Amino acid sequence: MRKSDYNLAITICTGEDILIFSSIINLLTKLEVNYLIIDISEERGWFRKGSQYLSLDYKKPDLSVNFDLNKLDRMKRQISKFLIDNEVDVNIIHGNSVGAIISSSESVKNNIVTVNLDAGIRYEGDIEYRVISDYLSNYNLTSLPSATKNLIEEGFNPSGIKLIGHPISDMVQQVENEAITKSSILEELDLAKGNYIASIIYDTQSINSIDNLIKHSKNELPIIISISKDVENKLFSNDKYVKYMMDYDVTFIEPLDVIDLIALLRNSKFVVSDLDYVCLISAILRKPSIYLRGNYFRPELINGGWVKNFSPKDVSIKPWKVSRTALNVLGGGTVAERFLDLVDTIFKLKSHPNPPRMPKNIRLKFKRWIV
Repeated sequence: MRKSDYNLAITICTGEDILIFSSIINLLTKLEVNYLIIDISEERGWFRKGSQYLSLDYKKPDLSVNFDLNKLDRMKRQISKFLIDNEVDVNIIHGNSVGAIISSSESVKNNIVTVNLDAGIRYEGDIEYRVISDYLSNYNLTSLPSATKNLIEEGFNPSGIKLIGHPISDMVQQVENEAITKSSILEELDLAKGNYIASIIYDTQSINSIDNLIKHSKNELPIIISISKDVENKLFSNDKYVKYMMDYDVTFIEPLDVIDLIALLRNSKFVVSDLDYVCLISAILRKPSIYLRGNYFRPELINGGWVKNFSPKDVSIKPWKVSRTALNVLGGGTVAERFLDLVDTIFKLKSHPNPPRMPKNIRLKFKRWIV
């Protein structure tokens, strides 16, 4: 056991963040390192965020912030006061959300070191969120060499870039056995192992992809589709929800907690999703996955044969063989240890690297959110 001489804050905004920070939280708790959780109730469509906390044995958040951009100044004051009152030395974020941007901006304002997990990712859709978070962070921890390359090419100080792998690799290792022994999702859905397609779709922009998935699969395998409330409402408004279940071998289910999610993915034939972290988990579990939202932005997983981009021009959707896990590519299951060693080193430093100047067009677009 050890106790730290510094205080960490971890900002959690989305359900994905809960999964990403899980192994780090687990290690910090085990080693009795001081840490605080800032929960920002941000992402619309996450109706089981609380169950993810429970499944992964999180403590109660130390600060809960109601996300409301109409009350942005109030959110900033809450976070800033919390950081100052608790003498936070290092604020940890996952820079893929508005909440993470706001929290890191308040850290900058109060001269608190910011560490950004899974940095350097560049892709269409939320690239600006990630870019802003990278530019607001003293240290950008990357999960893959391609992400490190992105930051270096953009002029970031190499001393502030550390390749440590992806924390979700640790989480899968910690939870997989529990998914095997405790989950009853297959029995509840009357599924046979290796004889169904597992699909996780949470973005309403993926509705057309559901059409293609169902039609191109040609009823060769049952399709289990976990959908967000927004997607469900959209399917109902388009008169497709009941039609798909009546005309095809399709079952729609609610968002799953992490235990059932891993069990569903692990026992499937292959996976189709519009979520990055689902593709990551699938690759670790040796399951091929098809990504629905444009070009997948982790080239190592594409080149390694774990993930393929979805093309509406394909005449069928069929699995392919994956012979190895992506665990080593994503960090080998020791990311949390590398993270904590790095934080120990950061705390001992007298000065910290600053990122290059943020591109003017991005700073102007989001000037209300940032310092």
